Amino acid sequence: MNSWFKHFIITNRRGLSVALHLLLGAAAFVLAFFVRFDFTSIPSRYYELMLMALPISTGLKGFAIIYFGLSSGIWRYVGIDDLSRILKAVAASSLAFLVVSLFFFGHGFPRSIHILDFLLTIVFFGGIRFAIRLFRESFRPMLRTTSGKRTLIIGAGDAGEIALRSLMKDYMGVYNVVGFLDDAPGKKGMSIHGCPILGKVSDAPKLVKHLEITEVLIAISAASKQFIRSTVESCAGRNVNFRIMPAIKSFMTGEMEIETIRKVKLEDLLGRDSIKLDRDTVAGQLGGKCILITGAGGSIGSEIAHQIAAYAPEKLILLDFAESALFEIDRHLREEFPDVHVVPCLVDVREANDVMAVFEAHLPQKVFHAAAYKHVPLMEQHPIDAVRTNVLGTKNVVAASVKHGVKKFIMISTDKAVRPSSIMGATKRICELVVARQNTNYTQFASVRFGNVLGSNGSVIPIFEKQIARGGPVRVTDPNMTRYFMTIPEAVELVLQTSTIAKSNDVFVLDMGTPVKIIDLARNMIELSGMVVYEVTVHGVANQK
Repeated sequence: MNSWFKHFIITNRRGLSVALHLLLGAAAFVLAFFVRFDFTSIPSRYYELMLMALPISTGLKGFAIIYFGLSSGIWRYVGIDDLSRILKAVAASSLAFLVVSLFFFGHGFPRSIHILDFLLTIVFFGGIRFAIRLFRESFRPMLRTTSGKRTLIIGAGDAGEIALRSLMKDYMGVYNVVGFLDDAPGKKGMSIHGCPILGKVSDAPKLVKHLEITEVLIAISAASKQFIRSTVESCAGRNVNFRIMPAIKSFMTGEMEIETIRKVKLEDLLGRDSIKLDRDTVAGQLGGKCILITGAGGSIGSEIAHQIAAYAPEKLILLDFAESALFEIDRHLREEFPDVHVVPCLVDVREANDVMAVFEAHLPQKVFHAAAYKHVPLMEQHPIDAVRTNVLGTKNVVAASVKHGVKKFIMISTDKAVRPSSIMGATKRICELVVARQNTNYTQFASVRFGNVLGSNGSVIPIFEKQIARGGPVRVTDPNMTRYFMTIPEAVELVLQTSTIAKSNDVFVLDMGTPVKIIDLARNMIELSGMVVYEVTVHGVANQK
């Protein structure tokens, strides 16, 4: 019976809400007469007037309730917007009733009733909503469980409050929020929904140890990578899992879901903070254009394709010789961007005739050349293949671009082309020279260099991840070695931005931020995996669960 009743309430929620509003509206109207006559006996003349006017007043309120959507809100989330709609609905119905009462009853209807009914209806409609929310908020601390993962929330602002409510509502028994940390002066000792603010962020290490914290949730709007990195490093060796909330703008746009409370990733710690890009200019140069991307199945090429597709090009040509990778990026783009005309081309850039045929068939206006062999040790063993793919492949794409009037050609290069010490670096430097020495009045050629990209194929990150998954050791050949890191999306964003300002024969070097010691990178990865570093030797870093 309880199950049937619950199902009835859920399936008829809106109708029941309208009925309750009508009942409250009628009660407010009747109560207005009792207040008018000081809760004494209502004179018979006015009693009959009340009975005649009651259905009219209630009916007009019903129309206003439906028109202004008062029955569609979820009362436990009541806010200022709901109060605004209540004011509009009650004002509209009261004004309509004033006009109708003058028409039917003339000036014999008590004017004070209009004012009293207006005020009481607002109190009834708003009061029941806020009473329900107050009831839930008052009893929520009592419902908080002491079981579950002991959690510390960093940030006692809007994001922190939303995080607490989300964990209490959707993860009851999974997380036990012990308290907040916040650097704002005067917050220590206060509480949010009964959960205390224990101190400043700098107190995290000692509180994690003292309170036996196992989960730390960073809930600060647009927290910088430096802040996240320092927070993680301050709690190093405590075997703590770190999670992070999405940016506060996600809450404002309605995109926030509890699933977006995720673990802190390596990308959150490395690289530089995001910079503001001129997206309007990028959109103007890519939207409605025919764009060709070589190496479109690779880690960089696929991200270039994904970001360009978001700017609605007329046609997006994906050129790659790796069948599986090309199939995956083609399928992904067709699913996510069904309105974009995607053309996959299974072509080897080393085959000049095949490359020329693609250009002749589609006449691209912009080319992003990302096809290359880039694994340094492997290219040392296969130098001829490195030259054929990187150098001759680039030469073929450049020649096709010149012949078919491409407006802009951007080649993806590497910092290993600077005073190259490897076959791969040397071939990329030659590619830069091939691009830089083009002399045409129509096509603009440029190269963009950047360093290590997180998540790209062949980088040190996947190697460390596999070593950690095996339980260690994580091998670092030189503890003093440093590298620059950047995420694939931000690297590609800068490539697209560069394409809007590049002139002929330019070589651009992306700002990779602050260099990171490889040994610190290994430590961070071990800590984020839920393990602890227990031994450091001259040969590397070891870890255990």
